[in-house]
Amino acid sequence: MAKTGFWKTGRSRYRLLICSFILLLSANFGAVAGVSKEVAAGLLIKADSDYFFTGMENSCTLEIPGLSPSEIGQTELPIFPAGTQLISLKKEEFLQDGSSKTGTRFHFWFSFTGSGEFAPDPFTVKIGWKTYKIPFEKVTVFENPSTIMPQMKIEFPGKDAEQKNGVKVFHADVGEKIRLNVNLCYFVQIMNFKWTIPADSIFKQTGRFSALDLTSPRSSEFSPEAVPVATFLWQPLVKGEYSSPAFELTATAYNGSRIKVPLPLFKVIVSERKLVATLSQEKSGESLLNSAFTEIQETLPSQNEKAELSLDDCKKLVQLRADERHALPFSSARQLRRQKEAYFGIESSANEAQIFPCFLFALLAFIFLLVALIFLFFKKYRRAVTSFFLTLAAFAGFLVFFYKASADFALCYGGKISPVPEEESSVFRNLASGERVKILERAGNWVYVSAAGEHGWVLSENIFEIK
Repeated sequence: MAKTGFWKTGRSRYRLLICSFILLLSANFGAVAGVSKEVAAGLLIKADSDYFFTGMENSCTLEIPGLSPSEIGQTELPIFPAGTQLISLKKEEFLQDGSSKTGTRFHFWFSFTGSGEFAPDPFTVKIGWKTYKIPFEKVTVFENPSTIMPQMKIEFPGKDAEQKNGVKVFHADVGEKIRLNVNLCYFVQIMNFKWTIPADSIFKQTGRFSALDLTSPRSSEFSPEAVPVATFLWQPLVKGEYSSPAFELTATAYNGSRIKVPLPLFKVIVSERKLVATLSQEKSGESLLNSAFTEIQETLPSQNEKAELSLDDCKKLVQLRADERHALPFSSARQLRRQKEAYFGIESSANEAQIFPCFLFALLAFIFLLVALIFLFFKKYRRAVTSFFLTLAAFAGFLVFFYKASADFALCYGGKISPVPEEESSVFRNLASGERVKILERAGNWVYVSAAGEHGWVLSENIFEIK
């Protein structure tokens, strides 16, 4: 009996110990067993901003719900890539949204010396008996907005490029219509956009986007997206090697500075078109070369189509108006100028005051004065008086034409007219390319003009004086 009671008493003690251990294990199950599979799958060290920048503090956050900081075991940081420095790491308790439950939050602060993609190895955390590899969210590191400059990007849709010595090379055929897109990155506002037509080419603007609205700056918040500026149709007519069309684009950077954006490097190699005669064309006697030539001709602007005014075209219009000023009566200079303006869709403004009438009336005044003196010498007073009146009339005509010819006029190539000579001032309106203005005053790089009844200041680089 004593032996049997002993064993019963011993078994009861063992059972009591096992139950106590199970209760203790249950009370600390969260810390021992770690987190649930659903929570573990969602653990991610998230970036606190959309972009990271060099020369600045950038932060990431990891939140582990349901566990206090004391329940988190050992942690191990990965080896970060070159150019990445961990400034600080902080662990704290936080209250979960909409509940009284707490969790653990890790804060990471980094600094970067170079741009690129930030994707280090996972962060190791030990919870209870389990070890978790928690990944970092991938984020792109950009140059500091205070130092990054606007960048131009030129695309050729449908064309594949090959790299040669760091330069993109595209291939095309003679007469082929090449679509060209101009985009801009890392800027706040475009201040000026011009281009020069490539030699031996048909070059025409086919699209213009809101980024070219000189009166409306974009948001100053950083964005890496390329913004479309304009689209063009380029058709080389002669084989050879072409460099980039001479785009001249001035834009404001994030730091407020005004930058002349450099052109990206690329080349277009134009070869003779490979013509293969088809059976139907052989029978009809048609030449594929003629059809190719016809295709090129179809791209020339028609009489009802307005061609885009380039910088060289604007200078040619200025020269035509200068020729009109110095031309003799009944010359074709004025007619040529009007035809050129009509080709570019420019409404013909006032004619240029010619210099020839000034010389003519000055010569007549001198002759009438000489005749009056001769009549006076021979005491022919009536005729002398008449000659004096003719002299005064001729001199008055000289003054009228001299006043008209002495006014300074110029043609604009875009730009804006402002109430004060400051680049950041408000804008009355944008000046159209080829618009004729009257020069009233000059001050440094600014010119005070009269245009269509409005008076304001224009940058001298945007106008060309008619001499």
